[in-house]
Amino acid sequence: MELDNLVEFSPSMEMQVKLHAYGIPKTFKEGDVILNEDSHISSIPIVKSGSLRVIRSDEDGREILLYYIKAGESCIMSFLGGIHNDTSKVKAIAEDETEILFIPIEKVSLLIKEYPEWLDYIFRLYDKRFE
Repeated sequence: MELDNLVEFSPSMEMQVKLHAYGIPKTFKEGDVILNEDSHISSIPIVKSGSLRVIRSDEDGREILLYYIKAGESCIMSFLGGIHNDTSKVKAIAEDETEILFIPIEKVSLLIKEYPEWLDYIFRLYDKRFE
């Protein structure tokens, strides 16, 4: 599984090796819940193929669409919650068959220190979601 086809992220070959060494690949069917609100965040998803719908529930229990995560992207809410040892504020659902590489949260900070492109990737995700 190569990571060079990712739209938003072009890691060096050395970093690709680390991501594969640390990462846990999983495939989900359409409608599968990847992450629930108030769940502990133990890993950061990088979508390899397919897409995720990220939603949040309001006080009345209605779901509010926040954004979609496509191939090459990740969930900035997972990054922030995981780094701060917080629970998830969102729910992520597979829109179609989706392949994800999960990076354990304890490796995320290590990657930030070793690879400036990883931090740049996180900032670009944040900027994209803000827009």
